[in-house]
Amino acid sequence: YEIIRVTGVQTCALPICSNSPLIPIELQNINDPPELLLDDTVDGNYQTVFTEGDEPVRITGDLSLTDIDSEQLSQCSASIADAPDGSNEILSASAPLGCNVDVESSNNGNDLLLRGPAPVAEFEHVLSTLSYENIDEDPTTGTRKIRVQCIDSEGGVSETMISLVDVIPLDDAPDRKSVV
Repeated sequence: YEIIRVTGVQTCALPICSNSPLIPIELQNINDPPELLLDDTVDGNYQTVFTEGDEPVRITGDLSLTDIDSEQLSQCSASIADAPDGSNEILSASAPLGCNVDVESSNNGNDLLLRGPAPVAEFEHVLSTLSYENIDEDPTTGTRKIRVQCIDSEGGVSETMISLVDVIPLDDAPDRKSVV
């Protein structure tokens, strides 16, 4: 809550008057945004490694999602800030049967939108399954920055959290046809 106005008033009810002023306070409800942490670190961000040919890697650690004044969230999103290997770089997440969170992929797999409305705990569960994969035969070396953010049912927007994925290509064996 936020105090928006305080006014001083002296009260008197015959036959007794009070020297203590009555101070009415008007409160305005303020929406607190969701609090998202991708890992139990000082800044709440996460970092991992993806090596060419590996299975998808989780991009969250000890994830935590709370909202002090909203029981439901409307959506969360995850997006790769720069994907030099284009549609070969894929974000994914899974929602169990009966979960009210819909997982939608767009931008050739570089973006995920988790749609509700659904309870905070359901979003937290689905976010804990966020994964990154690069299916390129020769992925570009470097760090991918994945932004994750949530919005509650009242429109409060969480801070954007970052998951860094270091992509490491492997030296491919020479092709027999190219060896003379």
